[in-house]
Amino acid sequence: FIVLFFSPQYGIVLDAGSSRTTVYVYEWPAEKENDTGVVSQTFKCNVKGPGISSYESNPGALVKPFDDCLNKVKERIPVHLHKNTSVYLGATAGMRLLRYGRNFNSSVSQPFEFRGAQIITGREEGVYGWITANYLMGNFLEGWGGENKTKETMGALDLGGASTQISFISEEPQENFNSTLQVKLYGYNYNVYTHSFQCYGRDEAEKRLLALLLQKSNTSSNVGNPCYPRNYNTALTMKYFSGSLCTQSLRPTNYYPNQLVNFHGTGDPGLCQEMVSLLFNFTACRDGEDCPFNGIHQPKLKGNFVAFSGFYYTINALNLSGHFSLADFNSSMWFFCSQSWAQLQFMLPKFEEIYARSYCFSASFIYYLLVHGYNFDAETWPQIHFQKEVSNNYFLLLMYIDGVLAFRWQREKAYNTCVIAAFLSSLTSIFLLKNRVLGTNLYMSFLKLLLRNLCFQIRRDGNSSKLGCYIKCGPPSALTPSFPLCYCTEPYSKTLSQTIS
Repeated sequence: FIVLFFSPQYGIVLDAGSSRTTVYVYEWPAEKENDTGVVSQTFKCNVKGPGISSYESNPGALVKPFDDCLNKVKERIPVHLHKNTSVYLGATAGMRLLRYGRNFNSSVSQPFEFRGAQIITGREEGVYGWITANYLMGNFLEGWGGENKTKETMGALDLGGASTQISFISEEPQENFNSTLQVKLYGYNYNVYTHSFQCYGRDEAEKRLLALLLQKSNTSSNVGNPCYPRNYNTALTMKYFSGSLCTQSLRPTNYYPNQLVNFHGTGDPGLCQEMVSLLFNFTACRDGEDCPFNGIHQPKLKGNFVAFSGFYYTINALNLSGHFSLADFNSSMWFFCSQSWAQLQFMLPKFEEIYARSYCFSASFIYYLLVHGYNFDAETWPQIHFQKEVSNNYFLLLMYIDGVLAFRWQREKAYNTCVIAAFLSSLTSIFLLKNRVLGTNLYMSFLKLLLRNLCFQIRRDGNSSKLGCYIKCGPPSALTPSFPLCYCTEPYSKTLSQTIS
């Protein structure tokens, strides 16, 4: 008999955001056509510490936290594949210090092949987020048997540390908006409006608020912050909030980077919203509803939206999730922002000072961004679905290799391959088992090997130790809405006895 075997390949992506760096390990079958295929995320590690831009004065301090994560990565990838496994450092528009990417290979001692670093633009970040979200939700799915089945796409709302992006399908003429891009996917053209607002990420927006509060205060010894909880006090250096490029215009004339500024929380939700509103320039647009703020023209909102990243964490802190009304959001925000520092410690499931003190600001900022910035109202707000990630299991991997290399699933060929593989493995394995050539353990190993290297497996019971099962391949289902997979239908022991008999 013939055993078809394709060893998997691996790739490592360092996602360098403005506030943190995350290491992802991806795996995909070695057999691809034109460098296309589907990748699965097999491991994730959060690098300890802030974003790499914080290491400007001491780049060497990056080595240990990166090594800690990459040492864990080595355990997830077979040793003989280490030297052929590529590492890519990708940074969003908020991360400008590209030189760290160029120094990374000489600073961190690892067996992997470092392939370079790239910083994507705001428009690229926005449109890739929209493509990824809709691809993983199956909204670009082509029908089986030649029948096309298209779905309504969703808009994407992303709130990072340094910038925020909005992307959605626009029905208005493309020439009316400079931020509209035409994207062709699976034979269909999509006019995607996408815009990235630099300095409107959660972290940079809060730094602008702190700089604004200091500017309006008569003293730096005790500055009131209506967005901080009542009875909360902290001392921050001027460099922490005024050293950013986003706060240059608010930097005081007597700027001393290491000078401490004392902030005390007053827990005033009304005044907090008033101060947050000053972060937006609503007077730059004078000629209609299609220009909500900062002089940026935006088409009319259309369809449902998914809001992730920073949006989710703030919503979760308010004890909200999924879909809810604007009134529910406002009441939860007002209640949260009225609590004292001591009370908050009992309200949050996971209490960390740096995040807990800022949730009220984040909620007020999200309100003004979505309602007054993007023009969501009480009627359209419930069309926003807040979730942590656009997918928990599979990710569309976009890596920069002299341009953009996108791994896409060739559905028809993959489906046929899985069907043939499952059929051959079933016949071969049953024959060997019944003739006592293979024992039960080898039979299970044979099926597991095939599942791992020819098809992506779905473990319905979530138990990764029980991979032995009867292989079934088919078109997309509720379990796999975006692409066809081979998956387990019943426990191995039950199916085995039925098969033999």
